[in-house]
Amino acid sequence: MIGPGTGVAPFRAFMQDRLFAKNQKQMLGMSILFTGCRNRAEDYIYADEWEDLKTLLGNDFQIHTVFSREAAEKVYVQHRMMEVKEQLFDLIHNNKAWVYICGDAAHMAKDVSTALVDIIARGKGIATKDAVNYITNLKDSGRMHEDIW
Repeated sequence: MIGPGTGVAPFRAFMQDRLFAKNQKQMLGMSILFTGCRNRAEDYIYADEWEDLKTLLGNDFQIHTVFSREAAEKVYVQHRMMEVKEQLFDLIHNNKAWVYICGDAAHMAKDVSTALVDIIARGKGIATKDAVNYITNLKDSGRMHEDIW
């Protein structure tokens, strides 16, 4: 799940549903959330809930946050994705994970798509054009969804 800013809102519901499933003793796979905002103190929505979910879901939930205006250089969700590219490749390619992207279409979605293409190309050792086709197939098969505006 990749949703910076208000793009994180639907993933709150996803994770609440997963917590309910876990409480019903259902088996869960790994959920990873990449989210962020400009400033932790001013606009990091649902911060307390994410911390609670990390505790309640344990190893079934990871959150990677970015606060783009708090560092000398701006850092965005696609940068955090690249920090764990091997794990993402394994989840997407080997474990058939689903990918959800929600938020800004002008910049974030394009940059995240570029990062995903790079992750697949490196992981499979294939050309960029083949990785683009791989991402297209994820979308066509229903394993990748975008709600971008």
